[in-house]
Amino acid sequence: MIVKIRPKFPKWLLSLLFGGCASAQVVSIATGSPVPVGNYAADEYFTGGTARPLDTAIGDGIYQTTRFGTNFSYRIPVPVGIYLVVLRLSDPTSTGVGQRSFTVTVNGNTTAPIDLFALVGARKPHNMQLLAVAGAGFVDLAFKSTVGNATVSGIDIYDYSTVVFASGNQIGENPCPTGWTGAKLGDGNCLVAKNQ
Repeated sequence: MIVKIRPKFPKWLLSLLFGGCASAQVVSIATGSPVPVGNYAADEYFTGGTARPLDTAIGDGIYQTTRFGTNFSYRIPVPVGIYLVVLRLSDPTSTGVGQRSFTVTVNGNTTAPIDLFALVGARKPHNMQLLAVAGAGFVDLAFKSTVGNATVSGIDIYDYSTVVFASGNQIGENPCPTGWTGAKLGDGNCLVAKNQ
């Protein structure tokens, strides 16, 4: 089971709380890439794992590289606070369920094993949302393999106090609701910051 953050608040409360917020994005890393990719910084803050370009087309540019391995981590400096971490994942090589499985630990909280092929199939993007409380000024991510190699193509970190979700938007669908901008996460939610 993968835990997804899906807060349920009335729209009037969200508008009151987040009506004039600036961009929620704090950090974006193109994992495995030696150079920046669009708005993503080159791979940094990692320990272990191997960087690799992918020879198959998977989604947009962020999915063209990966960091993979049986055990690797990221220690990303951020101001003390609460963050939404979005992991940009894809399985570039599996041909069936059970060939790749791994866990991700975010500041001490570990996911259930993730089998990307079982979730979305091969060579398709999957964006996983996790909550991180950075009391020590870091978002710590640890990727640990249970079968095959763990893999990640990108990491986005958003200040949770400026994040709002709008249901219904999928990658490839119409833009976020009128007056809102942000990243379509492809899981039924649109991560948005109003009036960017």
